[in-house]
Amino acid sequence: MTADLVLRNVTLPTGRRADIVIAGGFVRHVGAPVRADETIDCSRFTCLPGAVDMHVHMRGGVQAEKEDWRTGTMSAVAGGVTVVVDQPNTVPPLTTPELLRARIREAEGHAVCGFAVNAGVMPGADLEGMWNAGAMAFGETFAAPSSYSEGLDPETLGGLFARIHALGGLATVHAEEVSGPAPTTLTAHDNARSGAGEARAVRAASALAPGGMRLHFCHMSTAASIEAARGMVEVTPHHLFLSREMFEEDDTRARMNPPLRPHQPSPLEACGSTSAT
Repeated sequence: MTADLVLRNVTLPTGRRADIVIAGGFVRHVGAPVRADETIDCSRFTCLPGAVDMHVHMRGGVQAEKEDWRTGTMSAVAGGVTVVVDQPNTVPPLTTPELLRARIREAEGHAVCGFAVNAGVMPGADLEGMWNAGAMAFGETFAAPSSYSEGLDPETLGGLFARIHALGGLATVHAEEVSGPAPTTLTAHDNARSGAGEARAVRAASALAPGGMRLHFCHMSTAASIEAARGMVEVTPHHLFLSREMFEEDDTRARMNPPLRPHQPSPLEACGSTSAT
């Protein structure tokens, strides 16, 4: 076999060293050396499986200046992500089977990596129709108001969970508590959407879900929230590596939901046996 490119002496996840042979844009062989047009010494590197990013916003359409399927998936691949899961808060939001199918067709024409699309969750939405149209999961399901959605009351949220569970679906959950006046500083924003409130919201959402339901909690920002979660959790890079103290109080670049927290041990340290994405 002659290859276009061979990555020499890569450390595999098992600890074994091997060559990775690439031809025609595909990995063709992992193992013993072969001849190649180009070789790269990778003896200092470890090869990891492609990552799945469960929470992306590919935008497109009237929001294309922010991101679209091509630019977003090119960025994903450059960072080692080979599958992305798109959130449904597009314009318009993905709340019907027809809109979901159109979104999937858009991705099929422009994405450069694997993808899946979530269905929007709201009272009266055709959840079964969107599931049959190819939805990977449902939500974000908002247990609190955020930038793109009002929070659902417990009775409505529990009813939607029951419908999703009956389909065998996965619900992705934005869990927070919101209190007090509109914040004007980062500290006030943190207090209005506190870490303790996030953990309480996680426990409340878990209690509303039917037994055995598949749950995925989005962007957990504290160790306590991870410990409280039933199901999968995800943690964002900014919550892992940034803290509130790194920014001026009026710096709106550092405002997001859930907020950046005061410096604390990494949320991943609390994962233990919990699955984390």
